Amino acid sequence: MFPNNKMLWHKRKQYPDKEWVFLFLEPRVLWEKPCLFYPTNAASNTVRFCDESLFTTPEALENLFSGERFGLKDYLPTDVQAEIMVQGVIEPSYIFACFFHSEQQSDLVQKLTLKFYPNITFHYGNGFMGFRENINWS
Repeated sequence: MFPNNKMLWHKRKQYPDKEWVFLFLEPRVLWEKPCLFYPTNAASNTVRFCDESLFTTPEALENLFSGERFGLKDYLPTDVQAEIMVQGVIEPSYIFACFFHSEQQSDLVQKLTLKFYPNITFHYGNGFMGFRENINWS
């Protein structure tokens, strides 16, 4: 549970005036919706020309965690750019939390949406804005 920090870092530099939010999804989305499990960046030449059916199996999900782990926690994919793509619409009922960089943005969105989505919790801080490699996971 950590974003693709390489891509995020570039996008944050490209759009410094934008607010970012991380949506935390219920795990059930993985078996209730069609998903593609990419062990690396889906746009990379390694996988982009492969048949999508290769990335829909339980083995494809397991492959996110294969290879040299270098002390990573079991729940982190081996490649920081690994992706799970949910095909189609992700309904709000799958969202259980939103994580914002700023308290102001978190409060604003919470006030605007709480009556529609009372089960979503709102958080803020820098926890997901850095690099996965710099986090002490112990």
